[in-house]
This record gives sequence, C-alpha cells and structure tokens, in this order.
Amino acid sequence: MRVLLAVCALAAMDAQAERRALLIGVNDYMASSRTMPDRGWKNLRGAVNDVEAIREMLVLRYGFADRDIATLTDQRATREAILQSLEQQLVKPAAKDDVLLFYYAGHGSQVRNSLSDEPDRMDESIVPADGHDIRDKELRVRFNAILDRGARLTVILDNCHSGSGARGLADGARRGVRPDLRDIADGARMPRPEDRGALILSAAQDFDEAWETRDEQRRFHGAFSWALLRAMRDASDGESASETFLRAQARLRGETPFQEPVMAGNAGARNGPFLDAGAVRHRTAVFVEKVRRDGTVLLQGGWAHGLSPGTELQHAATRLTVTALVGIARSQARVAEGPAIQPGAMLEVVRNLQPWDQLESPPSPFRLALRNARTGERASATLVGGESYEIVLRSAAPGPPRYVYVFVVDSRGTSFLLYPRHGSVENRFPSTAPEIRLGRDSAFEVAPPYGVDTYFLLATGEPLPDPWILQWDGVRSRGPLDRLPAWSLEKVSFESVPPRHKSRAPVSQK
Repeated sequence: MRVLLAVCALAAMDAQAERRALLIGVNDYMASSRTMPDRGWKNLRGAVNDVEAIREMLVLRYGFADRDIATLTDQRATREAILQSLEQQLVKPAAKDDVLLFYYAGHGSQVRNSLSDEPDRMDESIVPADGHDIRDKELRVRFNAILDRGARLTVILDNCHSGSGARGLADGARRGVRPDLRDIADGARMPRPEDRGALILSAAQDFDEAWETRDEQRRFHGAFSWALLRAMRDASDGESASETFLRAQARLRGETPFQEPVMAGNAGARNGPFLDAGAVRHRTAVFVEKVRRDGTVLLQGGWAHGLSPGTELQHAATRLTVTALVGIARSQARVAEGPAIQPGAMLEVVRNLQPWDQLESPPSPFRLALRNARTGERASATLVGGESYEIVLRSAAPGPPRYVYVFVVDSRGTSFLLYPRHGSVENRFPSTAPEIRLGRDSAFEVAPPYGVDTYFLLATGEPLPDPWILQWDGVRSRGPLDRLPAWSLEKVSFESVPPRHKSRAPVSQK
C-alpha cells in the first residue's frame, strides 16, 4: 500500500500487554441474494481492500504483530464465523491493558425490535456474507465482556446505520441494505461499551448512509476508511484519538460532504492515544531506489518528504547526505559515513528542516482567492463557520501551465489538502487566464478549530505523485526548493470565526 511508503513503526511497549485485532470485510453478498429475502442485496467493491489496508497500517505504524491480526473476508465472514472469531480472537484472551481492535467493513442495516429502547424500535446491525444480521446489542455483550477484563477496546464500523452500532459518490456504492422487518422482540438492556471506556468510530449516523470511494490509484475503499487511513498515516507520536478522528472527519467532509462520521467514547478514550499509539515510536523514512556505480544513491523521496540538499539520513551505521533534488519525490545522496547502502534500505530523516511558513518562494504565476459558494462574494479577511467556500486562481505572471495544489494549515498546525482531492488529475492550468474558478471540486466548509488559518498555493512544473504528502498533523518541516525547477508557493491568511460571530481586526494577506 503506497500511502505507507514513508512511514514505519517500532514498538517499545510493555511486554505483558498484547495488541490483537479482528478485521472483517465483505464485498460478496451473492449467497444472501439467493437464500435470503430480497433486501436490495448488492455487492461492494472496497471492503476487502479496506481490510488489507488497515492490516498493513496496524503492522507498519501501530505496533501490531501480523500473527495477532485475524481477518475474515467475503464468504468466510458468516454470522457464525464472525461471532466465533470475536470470541476466540478478542473476548477470551482479553487481559488488563491489552489493546484490541474490532473492524468491520461491509453492508449495514437495521432489524425491527418492538422491545428496543431506541425511539424507532430498530436495532442497528452489521450484515455478514450469509445475510444473517448481527445486531448492535449482540455485539455489546461481547464488547462489554472485553471491557470487564480491563482491556482497551477500539471499534471501527464502516457501514450504513453504524452510528450506534457498538458506506453517494458517482462511482461508489452505498454500504447498506434494506431493514429486516421481522420482529426480534428483544428487550434486553445492557450498558453501552462507549460509556465504559471503549472507543467507537462509525462511518455514519445511525439513521444515515455510508459510501464507497476510490483512492488515487482508482482502488475502491469505504469513504470513511480511506479518510481514516490517511489520518492514521499522518498521526504524530502519542496524538489523541480525538485528533486522529477529527482529521479523518475533516477529510471526509471535504470529499463526501453528505456523510457524517461519529466518534463515541468517554473522555479517557477520546483523549488517550489512538490505539494506544503512545507506546509506539514513529519515524519518517524514505527508501533507497538505486545505487549507481559512482556511489550516487537515488532515493524514493524528495522535497515533498522534507528533503533538501544537506538533509541527513541514516540507516543503521550508514549516514547519507542529500546532494540534489531530482524531482518532486526523488533525490540524490552520497554516503557520508559508514558502510555501503543497498537498494530497498529504509532511511530515517535525522535533521530538522525549514518549515513551510518560512520558505522564500519564487514569484507565483497565480494569486489565490476564496469565494463564498452561496453568495459568490470574494472573501477578504474572514471566513465564517458553517459556510462553504471555493478556490479561485487569478493570473499574476503569465507563463507555461502549472500543476496546482492548495492546502491549509489551521490554527493548531494541522494541514489539510483542499485541492485536488483525488490525485494529480485535471489540476494543470494555464497561467494566462484572468481567472480560474475551481468550483465544487474545491469547495470546503469552515469548521472548528477557529482562528487564523494559512492557505498555501503550490504551483509546480511537474505533478506530485502523492499530493497527500501535503497533509500532516502539527508543524512539519519542508526543505528549501531553490533547486527544484518551476515551483512557487504563495500563502494567504484568513481568520475563521463561528457562525454569526463578529470578526475581530482583519488579518493581513501576503
């Protein structure tokens, strides 16, 4: 999975605490369509991809051992198999302080329950491959048993109606089927796991739908899972679960604004490190692509990864120095100290570089502006919470066409890529046009945290292979770009304020 190219994880944890996961993904519902009442059965395309990506993320970034991750996909993921695996993989071996994850991607639904304590008398459910729903209340029994043993439980549900379950896009599918209206008449009452310390992340409200989308390589994923995967990738050491979720939520709002994910959990679960990642030390790394005969080392990593001439990298006893930027995501280096390096070796960046907001940039061929999507008015110094805005480019210095990327660094130092959102596609524009409106493809809604936000316009002569490298949490360093041809960086600051809140003094634009 390419989104993991620049990261790895090393575990430094209490040897007695274990980390285990059960990952379930169902695309194939053909057995259900043949044997069960018609509830709008439709196959999905991204659930199994989600399981594979989450598994890789857990191993490479969150300190899980591959042997401690169980997966059930497609026709293997029947009701009986899911409940049995949940019992064997998570419930029975659960012990104090273990870090446990239950992940489900597939269809969600509802089951009629005349004795339910929910106002609509419907229990939310996940839908196994055989079509026999597993209701949220059935899952609660198992989840509570885990919590009884003192383990730390995280539940991630990427399906419709998942908001209390303790995925439209044009080319995506809805992750839900029609309810089962046969009355289960279950009046059992039990505490909600989220009230007892579990962290529940759901793709949608319990009354709402969840959808599938494509990544930059055109592979299908759940829209929520894809947003969460990128948030997990960019997480800083020990960052809270709330911060990781809010980053995923912001991405999902920008890309799938009609889907609203939900986080449930007490303060301890929300404010503690996501998947107890405080026990895992993260390192940003790049990789050796080739070693030439003259000793030049070609790296899969360039300025977009924070490299610049003079950057120092290390692998075991070998230290390298970057000598030149070859392109957006490639560079050259020389061994400065230690034995020869081999292709495929992972290199850790060991030298801090100059941050974005201190960069001296060549003149930009564009000027960046924002327009209120509802009124059409150009934003001057203030952006209002709850309002949507679109990006506008204005010609400043006519020249060859450039690839355009726009990202924002908010008042907390978190960066979000606003445009383009689906890879470096159709984002090359002539700098001779008086005005270019990026329209709905660039629309975003202003949301907390409010404060002074800085919007960056990066124009390049060649496309970024991974535009999402422009997203991060906290202030991330980026090296000088003076040796990279045809680049420019412009920044504009706005003050974001709550709805109907009067702005303070205007913020200067640069």
